[in-house]
Amino acid sequence: MLGDLIYEGKGKLAGMRVLDGNGTWEGTSQEQGTLFGIECTSTTTNVNTPRPNGTLYYEGRGMTLTKDGDRASYTISGIFTPKGRPPLGSMRGVTFWRTQSPALAHLNSIVSVYEVEMSEDWTYGVKEWEWK
Repeated sequence: MLGDLIYEGKGKLAGMRVLDGNGTWEGTSQEQGTLFGIECTSTTTNVNTPRPNGTLYYEGRGMTLTKDGDRASYTISGIFTPKGRPPLGSMRGVTFWRTQSPALAHLNSIVSVYEVEMSEDWTYGVKEWEWK
């Protein structure tokens, strides 16, 4: 069951790197958003692996820094589903959080799920909920 919305942001793919001849690639994105209502920035790097049905499976790591200086790192995985000409599509996945920050300590005990809608210009919006 989905719980509270914990994160909402907007971002853009900041860089790409091809990893092999099978179409596997690495992408790094940068976001501005709010985590528990606190302004923050996030950077994530994913490895994206093509699947036979046209989707991509991806895994990545990232870090969020709040305007108050609190940090959280995370691991994500999910599926990208194209919706027309690339990069237009949607992503659905799961996040596992880690933090030493007392202000963000709740993240250490949750798993969250997210949805991303990617636009043709490589920008996107993301919403993330606690998974209860």
